[in-house]
Amino acid sequence: MRRNFWRAALIAAIIVLGSTLAWSVTRQYHVQRGEQILGDNTMLAVRALESELSRIDTLIGLLHEDTLLVDAIETPETIELGALIDHLNVICDRIGARQIFVVDDQGMAIVSSAWRDTGPAYRLNLASRPYFQEAMKTSLGMVLATAYSTGTPSLFLSTRVDLPSGKSGVVVATVDLLPMETTWWGLNSSVALIDRNGIVLLSNRDDWKYRPAFPLSAERLASIARDYKYGMVDITTRDPLFDETPDPSDGIAKIAGKDFQVHMEDVDGYGWKIVAARSIIMANTAANLISLLVFLIGLIAAGSMYIYHQREMLMRLKNEQSALLEQKVEERTRELANEMENRRRTEECLYEAEQDLVQAAKLATLGQMSAALAHEVSQPVTALAAMLTAVERRLDAGETRDAQKVLERSQNLVQRIQHIIRHLRSFSKKEHGEGTRIVVSTSIKAALELVEMRAREIDVTIKAEDLDQRIAVFGNAIRLEQVLINLLLNALDAVNGCAHHEVGIRLVSDGPVALIDVWDSGPGIPDGLNERLSEPFFTTKADQDGVGLGLSISQTILSDFGASMRFLQRKGGGTICRVRLPLAKDDQVEAAE
Repeated sequence: MRRNFWRAALIAAIIVLGSTLAWSVTRQYHVQRGEQILGDNTMLAVRALESELSRIDTLIGLLHEDTLLVDAIETPETIELGALIDHLNVICDRIGARQIFVVDDQGMAIVSSAWRDTGPAYRLNLASRPYFQEAMKTSLGMVLATAYSTGTPSLFLSTRVDLPSGKSGVVVATVDLLPMETTWWGLNSSVALIDRNGIVLLSNRDDWKYRPAFPLSAERLASIARDYKYGMVDITTRDPLFDETPDPSDGIAKIAGKDFQVHMEDVDGYGWKIVAARSIIMANTAANLISLLVFLIGLIAAGSMYIYHQREMLMRLKNEQSALLEQKVEERTRELANEMENRRRTEECLYEAEQDLVQAAKLATLGQMSAALAHEVSQPVTALAAMLTAVERRLDAGETRDAQKVLERSQNLVQRIQHIIRHLRSFSKKEHGEGTRIVVSTSIKAALELVEMRAREIDVTIKAEDLDQRIAVFGNAIRLEQVLINLLLNALDAVNGCAHHEVGIRLVSDGPVALIDVWDSGPGIPDGLNERLSEPFFTTKADQDGVGLGLSISQTILSDFGASMRFLQRKGGGTICRVRLPLAKDDQVEAAE
């Protein structure tokens, strides 16, 4: 007992150690993966920003050479304001700026590209703006801030223009940074741009923008509020994004009390930073799941070992019973195998019987039409014999031209006989019922040709409607013809002997199905017998001429291809047999017509 206790304790210790190690390795992997993703995202954002800044900075530097801007600073009272405003707007379009100011050395606006909309009355004094002050001190200024007029994050680029006369001025270009921000939306981490004051100005998260990135001193906040660089946003009332300055050694920082992986890159020469962060929860969750999985696997393995040990003990105690049980299992397995083989053979026999029954129904249908078929074939044969005799006489008389005409007529009769025989041979073949994409109107026309002889025998003209539509269904052409022939013969039998006899067939499409209506003007179906018409050996023919299998076989054929058949009372008397066939899909192969 004591030995089992220590064995169990050792196994438990191994399981706990393994799950702890799995947690540590998994978390370390996801942390490293996160660091790689964050590094890539920050590097991509820095390179894109530096490229755009370099382009704009180069274009701004060229404004020193613009004679119109130099003249505006030298002699502002002589400028043609409208032309200069248009000129500034052209420059805006070229460098991608939202607005350009030209100001004198006191910070008063001389002209602005926005005056086209607001007019010269909208004058500004930019003397207190940091970008103006930097340009006056160092010749160039670049400040991230929020545009006062629009409230959007903007880059203010300024350059001092010194003239030979001793006058100087400053050209200020305002560039909208929102397009830069949109490029970060597709990144799988939170990205922000921090300006030199430590304020988050751009981010793909709205809750990060316009707030200090790190805790700032009261003096620093007061200086920021005094400079009005962030429009109507009061930075001093907003909590810092990071609870404390991130430690670059582990790359972990707290945002709103939660741990985040953080990667930060400096934008060279500008004093800005790009920071990317992603929650550490993903790494912790993955580590917890793997640790739990290892723990469960350990438990399962330990349980399996215990069960295996117990099973070995039981096996030793019950060898004889197991041998007897195995013998019984083998016997029962053989019995089941025999039963399955017998069932398979039975199903094969039933399938063959069904195919034979379908073929027999075809032949029975041909037998019902035998008299009409014989009459249909005997007429051209008799005419052919008479024409051949006429040809012989004309040849004896030397009338070769008349003999040629008679031979052409004889050839038409032969073709008619061949057409009838070809239809009969095709219809009488034994089909296996494989489905293909078929055109319904083609099968209907073939069926009409075969029952036409029976129709003429009882002096009935079958009305065919809407057969010019090319509606395709999935089925078997010959078997569909068999169903249609059966329904048409039933309709002809129903009107045989009636004073008013009409039989017709109509084809329409209704949403995802094709509808074939075979109707007659016969006496109709007695009440209560609609549901029994498809039963085997049930018939309503008064002379018991049929055996009651035609409609049953037709229903079986239609069911094989997902179709159905029902009988309706026809308005004005008679019966409608409606066949519903699902339309063929585009990827189903079409049968050769």
